[in-house]
Formats: sequence, C-alpha cells, structure tokens
Amino acid sequence: ATGQRDAERASHAVESAGAALERADRTLEPVIQREQEIRDERLMQEREHELSLERERQPEIQERTLDGPSLGW
Repeated sequence: ATGQRDAERASHAVESAGAALERADRTLEPVIQREQEIRDERLMQEREHELSLERERQPEIQERTLDGPSLGW
C-alpha cells in the first residue's frame, strides 16, 4: 500500500510539474517571439548594410575596368 501511495504522489508531482511547465511556456512565449523578431530585424539590417557596401564597391570596380590600359589614341 505504501508503494502505491508513493507512486500516486510521484504521479501527482509529475502532473503538477508538467502543468507548471505549460504555464511557464505560455508566459515565456511572447518573450521568445519578441527575441526572434529582434534577431530577424538585426539579420535584415546586416544584410541591407552588406548590400549597401556592395553597391558602393560596384562603381569602383567598374571604374577600374573602364580605366584599363590606354590604346594610345
């Protein structure tokens, strides 16, 4: 009988822990979602910055190829 009561107590403890975990998950969900949004925004800003730098470099590359060796004319 004692073993059965211990098993019931353990089962109840597991159920309580599971319920607490579900509540915590619901509480943290908006925080986690906001963190992901911030991460996504930063990635987008970094990509835009890299593209901007690439666009700035493009004219330099074109100038170098257009300013190639003169044919003497």
